[in-house]
Amino acid sequence: MAHTFRREGDLWRLAASFGFSPEYVGYWQGLGAVLCDAESPLVGWRCVREARPVHVHDTLTIPGYPEAAPGSRARTVLGVPLLRGSEVIGNFVLARTRVEPFTERQIELVRTFADQAVIAIENTRLITETREALEQQTATAEVLQVINSSQCSMRYWKRGIGCAAPREVLWRSTTANPSAPSLSTATPKRLRWRYAGHTEATSSFNAS
Repeated sequence: MAHTFRREGDLWRLAASFGFSPEYVGYWQGLGAVLCDAESPLVGWRCVREARPVHVHDTLTIPGYPEAAPGSRARTVLGVPLLRGSEVIGNFVLARTRVEPFTERQIELVRTFADQAVIAIENTRLITETREALEQQTATAEVLQVINSSQCSMRYWKRGIGCAAPREVLWRSTTANPSAPSLSTATPKRLRWRYAGHTEATSSFNAS
């Protein structure tokens, strides 16, 4: 039997489970995201708190263990934290319904799996962040392309605009819906450039 918890901020949630009873899985799924129990005898919480593998040969020798894990039927349990540096971001818990301690080789193998899992989690996070950054850059480039391709006639106010880069770009529609920022309609628009709180120039164009 095995299950894994993942960290969500200061909370922890059951991420996956195999072989445990429906009662046990339903118990944790019903709780949802929970705080790590600082007093719990459960191996899963202990390996998180201590940031090291925890191996219990027989849970019946641990006071309060069966009551803390309703329906688990676990006798021998091994918990291994997922460590990103010194930070615990999850855990692996393996259990047997009989008393049969894990060997040192088995424990080391689980630790290796835990290290590989952390690498996979970090790679996924980095890929997601990179994708989001590229989407933002693409959206910005599309807006700049529309502005650049539009036929603008500039009317200067007060001062010329060549002295500094604009701090704000404000879209104002000349149609009945002045709040609409879309560039996809074929209605006239007015582009206002603002410098340090002062309106310097406007651009009128037809966006298509």
